[in-house]
Amino acid sequence: MEWIGTALSSPYTWQVIIGLVVVIMLVIVMAKTGILKIHTKAVSIGDYESGKKINQKVVRRQIEYAEAFCTNLLADISNMYPDQAFGGWKVRCILELIYDEIIKWISFNHITSDDIYITNKVEVIRSIVMKNNPADFFKTPEFEDNIRKWCTQMIKQLVLIREDTLKEGKK
Repeated sequence: MEWIGTALSSPYTWQVIIGLVVVIMLVIVMAKTGILKIHTKAVSIGDYESGKKINQKVVRRQIEYAEAFCTNLLADISNMYPDQAFGGWKVRCILELIYDEIIKWISFNHITSDDIYITNKVEVIRSIVMKNNPADFFKTPEFEDNIRKWCTQMIKQLVLIREDTLKEGKK
């Protein structure tokens, strides 16, 4: 018991105790403000679940937009070429493949509005269309320009959805 008395009477002991209390308080404040997030099997510190929910919300909103975009695209194509007697099932099939590709982009969560990224994705979409033996009007330069315009619009909107949802989550 003598060693406890000696340890507590040492001038360094109180400095260490006060230092530990300050560090613990600092960790608690950082965890409460969301600066510090640690998640293990045994311990969760900070707002880890909130960050996970925000990412889920981003993906959900992007998928909803992609589905609506592809649905509207079917109507746009039908309106652009009303005199074409194409089988609606063929266009729907191609749009479903495009939708699947967009879902891959969303799941990788690396969509950017850079020109190089957009150009690459336009080529991916174009190759999906051409690979599926489309009608002749799909092969026109005008339609390729529309593919570029639609892809650019969609990608920029997906980036905007992510940015807005992340801002909303930080509030």
